Amino acid sequence: MEKVLLIGGGKIGRMIPCFLADGGDYAVTVADTSEEGLKGFAQRGFQVVVLDAADSEQLAASVQDFHLGVGALPKYPTNALKYNLTWSTDRPINEYLNSCETIINGEYRQTTALEGREHFSLAGAKYEDFNTSGGRGALHETLAGKVRNLNYRAVRYPGHLDVIRLLLDDLKLRDLLVAGKIPDRGFVRQEDVRLDDFLSNRFGRYFIGADVTADAP
Repeated sequence: MEKVLLIGGGKIGRMIPCFLADGGDYAVTVADTSEEGLKGFAQRGFQVVVLDAADSEQLAASVQDFHLGVGALPKYPTNALKYNLTWSTDRPINEYLNSCETIINGEYRQTTALEGREHFSLAGAKYEDFNTSGGRGALHETLAGKVRNLNYRAVRYPGHLDVIRLLLDDLKLRDLLVAGKIPDRGFVRQEDVRLDDFLSNRFGRYFIGADVTADAP
């Protein structure tokens, strides 16, 4: 059984331990600054601990391995990415393209975004997660030398990462973004990518009909 420490027993925090416990795979401990607020959790059989998450010393003393996952997923996905943008597009662009700051075995390291995919299930639903940049603020600096492992991962429905890799790696849209040919913020429509820029890309040239015909046996 996996051990989970839930930090914060507020409105959202009141639901999460129940969902996890109902799945039968997680032993949940709830941490909060309010002893009064923790009484309800204790009465429902959860382990509780008084903890101020803003105090890095207290936090590091309670947890040595931080694996942070964030999803904000639609309940009923309707597209190939199985994902909806609920706020600025700047964030996923940053998450998928920039290096990830992590702590591995007590050492600060930079890892590559979109790597390290894992699969898991929660309450009967299947998910995937993978390395992404941002999201943790300066937590890796605050906890440096105090914790064993720290990473931040995007949680998505299975298949999301394959589509992203198709766009960024197979079609090389990453190259166009780095070259400044695609807007680096806001919602990017298909019409915002000039066909000439795409076809002149080192990989986009393979989509030119004349070249394909010339190479055909």
